[in-house]
Amino acid sequence: GAGPMEGAAREGYPMDVAVEGRSSPFVLPQFAVQIYREKLLRDEDSLAWLNAELLKEGRRLRETDEDGKAWSEQNYPGGYTSYGSQRSLNRICPAASELEAWLTRHVRTYLATLQLEGVPELFMTDCWINIMGPGTEHIFHQHGSSTVSGTYYVQTPAGCPGISF
Repeated sequence: GAGPMEGAAREGYPMDVAVEGRSSPFVLPQFAVQIYREKLLRDEDSLAWLNAELLKEGRRLRETDEDGKAWSEQNYPGGYTSYGSQRSLNRICPAASELEAWLTRHVRTYLATLQLEGVPELFMTDCWINIMGPGTEHIFHQHGSSTVSGTYYVQTPAGCPGISF
């Protein structure tokens, strides 16, 4: 028989909707790896500043990062990523460093919900920028050496379907 979602458009959970009586932040217990989802900041002015700075840095890198452009041509057709050249932006870019500070609070909240014992202090090891042009795809991949992985979308086109797991 058909499952309840078969033939119907599947929608993600809106950020302002409670699930099973829980309010945001919450962890969806649907996957072997728990997924934490929450707004980065409630302060819209700080969020706008961060996004503007990250956009500016991404555009600067896309224009000046020759190694990144060469790597992207081979591995990320139609787009640019600093992954192949500068993947520790949190150490060299003030906006990415600020992003790391704000994310650290969320990582701690996420770990607290998992109720794990003996977890060492976690820190951001890598942080890079992806700029996807029309038709660019980000292929399925895993972050096997990461305890916690995340994606922060600075800007997406209208109607963008978002991340898939």
